[in-house]
Amino acid sequence: MEVNKVAVDANLLETTSHGNREFPMDVYRDDFSKYYTNIINWHWHPEIEFVMITKGKIEYSTEEETLILSEGDGIFINSNTLHMAKSIDGYQDSLMFSVVVSPKLIYNDTESIIYKKYVKPIVECSKLSYLKLHKSNTWQKQILSHLLYIDALKFNEEHGFEFIIKNQISLIWQLIALNTSHLYLHNNCPINSHSLSQERLKQMLRFIHKNYFKNITIDDIAKSANISRSECFRCFKKMINTKPFSYLTDFRLEKSLQLLLETDIPVSDICYSCGFNHSSYYGKLFKEKFGISPSSYRKSSAVSNKHI
Repeated sequence: MEVNKVAVDANLLETTSHGNREFPMDVYRDDFSKYYTNIINWHWHPEIEFVMITKGKIEYSTEEETLILSEGDGIFINSNTLHMAKSIDGYQDSLMFSVVVSPKLIYNDTESIIYKKYVKPIVECSKLSYLKLHKSNTWQKQILSHLLYIDALKFNEEHGFEFIIKNQISLIWQLIALNTSHLYLHNNCPINSHSLSQERLKQMLRFIHKNYFKNITIDDIAKSANISRSECFRCFKKMINTKPFSYLTDFRLEKSLQLLLETDIPVSDICYSCGFNHSSYYGKLFKEKFGISPSSYRKSSAVSNKHI
């Protein structure tokens, strides 16, 4: 078993590079049965992302809404949109793949008509922070078909695949631009900017990430953003649909996972170094979240690594 952890900084910005400057895109396949957490944690990135479910059902969340995506469905996640995903109970073996691509692959430069008319207005449009792709919708079904082709092309990487992928992404963007023009044309779409709530959340997350091992309180978290307790709760609920202490606890548990995997530090010491006051309470929370005790997790991970 592995830890399905997207590497992020204190602002939840993903730190992974997708592709490279020469070809800024990549494709990722996720099998939720391989992970104890069954969760792809909250993150955002400047790239656009297309996701397709190939098996089961997945709960996909943005800061605006939580959607249930079934096999054959997909979702478009716009640039700088906070998002996360998790498998649904009974569908822990769900599969999906993601196409993460820099908008630069669609246009040549910022002076081009393609950028000015069809890229910039869409990536900056708050009404298009995400778009569910239904397999029953004709033009959205075409996008899903293009995504399947891109997935196959990227994993085979036969000579010339870059030409075809670039063309497929352009066709996808054309479908989005032509079918969502009512949202982003004629000043119908306000510019997508970081809200006050998002900035406050970033400050509080930064505080948690730097101080999770200390005995911090809700008041401490709220004070880090110069807001009240009630505003702190409201901000967490609005932006990432959780409570501040729940986020803190989950972050501590994830940090403990890393230590269990990467070190030989005793479990009791890991407990205290991650901010938990009692080893029994830590063990209880760990098992509730991951379905296994910390010691058993470490042993099973060691056995798995021996067979790699």
